[in-house]
Amino acid sequence: MEILKQRLEEMKWVPIYIENITGAHAGDISRFEIINQNDEKEKYIYKEFAEGRNNEIEVYMKLENYLQPFTKLVKWWESNPQAILMVDLGSPLKDDFMELPLHSKKKS
Repeated sequence: MEILKQRLEEMKWVPIYIENITGAHAGDISRFEIINQNDEKEKYIYKEFAEGRNNEIEVYMKLENYLQPFTKLVKWWESNPQAILMVDLGSPLKDDFMELPLHSKKKS
């Protein structure tokens, strides 16, 4: 969590709170909230990848121009530990995806 705090400080963001998200995932995931320049609250997810499980960074780098209009990815760090910062959508997309019928999954 110290690295997250350092990275937020570099961005000049001051979190209102930070919470760790536990579960079966490769790495450390945190949710935090800031107050933006318009005095509005914004929620984000920070995912720090486990050693050897950081292929997502490479994928984002290769597809950045194509993904940017669709993704809520805000920033990524290639330095150790590799991590991504994204807008918090409120619930895991994987949960919603798993409940879709097969034809909708294929379309996605």
